[in-house]
Amino acid sequence: MEHARILRWSLLPLCLIQSYTLGVPWDGLSLLFGVIVYNELGLHNHWFIRALCNVWAYASFNAGAVGVLFGTFSLLVAWKDKFSDTDRYKSLP
Repeated sequence: MEHARILRWSLLPLCLIQSYTLGVPWDGLSLLFGVIVYNELGLHNHWFIRALCNVWAYASFNAGAVGVLFGTFSLLVAWKDKFSDTDRYKSLP
């Protein structure tokens, strides 16, 4: 068990550096927060809190993946930039 804890804490800075490099530092920090809450604070003992931590982890991971995909932190910014200057609305009276 101790070796797993050492491995986890040694990989977390590497993951944060990688998140920063890819342009999604807040998602990496969010996932780090979820790992600390889940593992270190012992909130994995109750089924409901464990489910909330898993939802948090999935949401953080997916938000980071979408941020890397679009090259931006916010999906809403990418959506606004893509559809804000459409020509079809300019021709309407």
